[in-house]
Amino acid sequence: MKASDQSKLAEAIDRMIDGDLSADDARWLNQVLLNDEEARSLYLDLAGANAHLYLHWPQLEQQNIEPPPAVVHKKNPFWSRNAALVLAACASVLVIAGSYVFTGNSERDALTEESSAMVTRVSRTVATLTSCNDVQWGESTLPTTLNSPLEPGRLRLKQGQCTIYFESGAVVSLRGDVDFELTSKMVAKLHSGAALVTVPPSARGFEVSTPNIKAIDFGTEFLISFSQFDNTSQVQVLSGEVQVWHPASGKARGLSVGEAVRITPEHAFEKMEFTGSDEYFNRVEQEGLPRNTLRMSTAMGRGRDASVVQSNIPRLLDPAFVLVKNCRTDYRRKGYLAFDLEPIHDQEFKNARLILTLQDKNWSSTRLPYDVVYSVFGITDESLDDWSADDIQWENAPANIDDAAEFAPEQSIKLGSVRVLGAIDEGQVILDDPRLTEFLKADTNGVVTLGLVRDFPVSTPSYSTVNGFASRRHATQLPPTLEVELLLTEQTETQTEAVSDNGSDEASAAE
Repeated sequence: MKASDQSKLAEAIDRMIDGDLSADDARWLNQVLLNDEEARSLYLDLAGANAHLYLHWPQLEQQNIEPPPAVVHKKNPFWSRNAALVLAACASVLVIAGSYVFTGNSERDALTEESSAMVTRVSRTVATLTSCNDVQWGESTLPTTLNSPLEPGRLRLKQGQCTIYFESGAVVSLRGDVDFELTSKMVAKLHSGAALVTVPPSARGFEVSTPNIKAIDFGTEFLISFSQFDNTSQVQVLSGEVQVWHPASGKARGLSVGEAVRITPEHAFEKMEFTGSDEYFNRVEQEGLPRNTLRMSTAMGRGRDASVVQSNIPRLLDPAFVLVKNCRTDYRRKGYLAFDLEPIHDQEFKNARLILTLQDKNWSSTRLPYDVVYSVFGITDESLDDWSADDIQWENAPANIDDAAEFAPEQSIKLGSVRVLGAIDEGQVILDDPRLTEFLKADTNGVVTLGLVRDFPVSTPSYSTVNGFASRRHATQLPPTLEVELLLTEQTETQTEAVSDNGSDEASAAE
């Protein structure tokens, strides 16, 4: 082929990838490809290069690499996606061998240079993001799409749960609010939050550090966390053995299964109570709160939660969600929440808040973006607090009546309402009303029951969906939670500090 014909062919292929190829050009391109073997070779080279680079576009974007203008196009990815499936193998060979039949000009040299840079960068992959559940990401330097290869960099998880599979075989699960950095196939750093680390024999020696410790695993499973609030790390060994080093003191300790320690900036290795992983994550979240803030969820003590539907059809309920619906049929639903108030027994507090984690993503696509108003009622008849989450139904639910947005007035009191804008289908819904604080203070039996309903909208053909909040059985999200601000007296502060100092002194003596 002449150089002019090669240029014309390259331009035609360029327009075809963009989806801008005219009918006349399409006929010309088809004729050339049928009759000219050199043209077919050039076509395969260019299409294959485009397919290969499209397959690895996430890595190129993360490295801020500008794509070769005549090769990679995001304008019409549909064609590129299919070309990738058909020609990826051929393109890979061409990239590695550098055998592009472009024209021998600057475009070929640029493509070869970019392809080589891409292959170099892909080889730096240290892990893969293998699962994501109800995640919300913060400012990360790494890709956050499922199955993305991860190079050294930082992931900022705001909520939800994700799993990272390291090339060494180590697996790290992150949950909640976490700042996590990948350094290599065998090294990672936890800047804040909590992580569950599983290390097979192939990754023996895998290291996870926090700002004040290094934990080296010897083929085991352990939990590790760091709180920026008090600069404290925690380590709990679920199986096997972990070596923990505290650089500030120069001390190290081997932990075996069933052992748990807290490591503070001043004192190393304060012994802690061993817990399961769920309670560990909950405790880390609680300890990250201000000192005078206390949370109680439906997953604690005598707490529980459930939903009821007027038809009592089980398939209309889901134990992972507290469901509400306001409609004119027997599909109407209400939520019930019970909280054990033992943690604030005989304590002075103020500013109580109810925190619910909205989980409407499963249903929001079926409705128009109406604002939604939820109301919370307190059940004042304390004889009704002993209800069972397993046996509750519409007919025996505390203070229930058939009205979809009300409870029996002689057995309940309205504590407030919350409006959620229609475009929002996830995040936290917070009731912050003085009536909630007064209701908690009036309790006499240590347990309170709250009822949850949807006031508006009433279901119509354009809004027939149910609304859901994470329950205590949800795999990753915060369950219904009461948060109160404790009134710490000077005496209480002194006692708390004395207990803390005694614990530190005992830990130091044990060393």
